[in-house]
Amino acid sequence: MSTRQNVILFMLFLVFLLGLTGQTLAIDMTARSLGMGGAFTGVADDLSTLLYNPAGLSQSKWGGLRLDAAFMTDGFDKLKDALEAYGNVGADGFNEQALIDLIPDNLGLEGQVFGAVNIKSLGLGFNNRTTTDFCRENSTSAQVSAKNISEGIVGFSYQLLAPPLEIASLALGANLKLLRAKTIDYAIDSSIGHLVEKTASGSGFDLDLGVLAKVTPLVNVGVQLKNVLSSEYDLAGSTVVKTHDGSQWNVAANTDFSTKIKNERVMRVGAAVFVPVLNLTVAADLDNFPLLTEGEREQVLHLGVEKDILFNGLSLRAGTFNQGKDSRYYTVGLGLNITKLHLDLALGSDGGFDGNLNGALAARIKF
Repeated sequence: MSTRQNVILFMLFLVFLLGLTGQTLAIDMTARSLGMGGAFTGVADDLSTLLYNPAGLSQSKWGGLRLDAAFMTDGFDKLKDALEAYGNVGADGFNEQALIDLIPDNLGLEGQVFGAVNIKSLGLGFNNRTTTDFCRENSTSAQVSAKNISEGIVGFSYQLLAPPLEIASLALGANLKLLRAKTIDYAIDSSIGHLVEKTASGSGFDLDLGVLAKVTPLVNVGVQLKNVLSSEYDLAGSTVVKTHDGSQWNVAANTDFSTKIKNERVMRVGAAVFVPVLNLTVAADLDNFPLLTEGEREQVLHLGVEKDILFNGLSLRAGTFNQGKDSRYYTVGLGLNITKLHLDLALGSDGGFDGNLNGALAARIKF
């Protein structure tokens, strides 16, 4: 199949995705994939594949390792104001009203650290993600909610079909994820003088499946099924009511609770085409694909490009995805490729750096 036919095939795939897409917000982005707008299920050629498509481990030759750190906020200006307010806290300390004054209205923060290593088609990874939401309801009450999920990942891929010239090759992959979830919620009300603290934790496991097909050596199609098998586990903890006597917090009540948790199945499909004349990769993903996704989730379309220049020593990336009903997220990325060492940087925003902001850094080695 010619390069021109590959591009036409890929454009038809994009039209199909555009007809289905809705809106949501992406998570689990590494520096390289963020630079490409989160479109990586069909690319799947580095250790990010443990998050996007475990079948991509079949593309590893000998081994590699990587470390990513990322952050996101949906209110950068509010975050700056909160940090300034923290620096202006007086000698009275953190009583109820001082805490409320520090909490921004409707601010979300998210941080992520991802590390992985692989030997051929066997990969081991660790993914830690923390999400925090702030909400100040009025001048006397506010809420803060935080959730942390740590995942230990064991991934494996098997080349099911390996015909000559990689035409119609097929690889299957699977991830076993052992997870630990922790939550903490604060509700503060200075009008009645108390703080309610809820903490909980629990452990479980999930199984992901992936498929990566090379239609031609230049066109990949990938599918990921997250949480195909998911354990139901108890998120158990306690609710503590505290009051402030002017100098310290005192416990007024303490009760236990338990909640059942089970992660829903999510389907993601993607494709990537490499244009050798331009040394360019174009990719598209559709997250929450409705065919096998559980629950009511809005679909999100990720589009991204990666162009290698200067004899592949530098990679330029750009992408976009939906973020909310009437908002679109734009990303840019840069990769420095020094033989086997790759350094990646990515930034994303909804068009104004006073609002949504996402950033990621990574170092990776691929042998």
